[in-house]
Amino acid sequence: RWLRARNFDLQKSEDMLRKHMEFRKQQDLDNILSWKPSEVIQLYDSGGLSGYDYEGCPVWFDIIGTLDPKGLLLSASKQELIRKRIRVCELLLRECELQSQK
Repeated sequence: RWLRARNFDLQKSEDMLRKHMEFRKQQDLDNILSWKPSEVIQLYDSGGLSGYDYEGCPVWFDIIGTLDPKGLLLSASKQELIRKRIRVCELLLRECELQSQK
């Protein structure tokens, strides 16, 4: 993945991979699925896993029409909102891995 992203330049690919690993370590992404967002985010941030499509892929939805972004930003930190989105990505990756084992 990193080699393709950097046109097979080994040094740039290695740098990118190291930055990726450092980011995962800084954000504690190996344990992010056990992290629970604050009550405000749980109540007012939209989205959820609605099921799986006919091929078994997870289907995630985000209802943005009723979302109050200003209210969320005033009630929770930007970092916590970003962490919530990263958690969603990790959750979906895990779901894809589980589905591919079936």
